[in-house]
Amino acid sequence: ESVVQGVENFSCTRDDFGLVTISGQYHNDDVKRNQVNLIISFLDNAGNAIGNTSTTFSDVQEFESKRFVGHSKWNENFHSCQIKIE
Repeated sequence: ESVVQGVENFSCTRDDFGLVTISGQYHNDDVKRNQVNLIISFLDNAGNAIGNTSTTFSDVQEFESKRFVGHSKWNENFHSCQIKIE
């Protein structure tokens, strides 16, 4: 079985007040990493990026999992998020 580096249970939802809650879990593969950056892009209805944020994990061990949660305030232009590992 191959081990895949990735994010699961990624969620990005906006409440009635414009507060976007971002959460998920990062899973490392079999390579120890000094640093992992997760870049979260905020998209409008047309899929255009209207902003982004990032979170960084340091000294990630082999097969380690890290949870993340964050908040961001957006107006009605916000539609969805996407996440990328760097």
